[in-house]
Amino acid sequence: VFDDKHFTRIIMIHDNSSWSSYPDSDRFIWIHVQAQKRFWYLKRFITPILTKTYKYIWILDDDVELLFNPLHYECVIGRLNVSLSAPGRGTGVA
Repeated sequence: VFDDKHFTRIIMIHDNSSWSSYPDSDRFIWIHVQAQKRFWYLKRFITPILTKTYKYIWILDDDVELLFNPLHYECVIGRLNVSLSAPGRGTGVA
């Protein structure tokens, strides 16, 4: 869904899984630290310098289903002036 022309993909792995067989895995930036949570990664790797480098930063969970066009989503968050987002899909009422 995220093409090389428009997106840089950084994968943060917190368990002992291996994604080396994932298609095009050599095109991703991989950060692998055992037994850490998502916010640990965000605090250490999504620094102010990094956020200035990119127009938008998306945080996606491994189980998210992207049933939309990422470039359209980027257009929407641009209009709303949102630079850091975590798109997801809810089912039912919380």
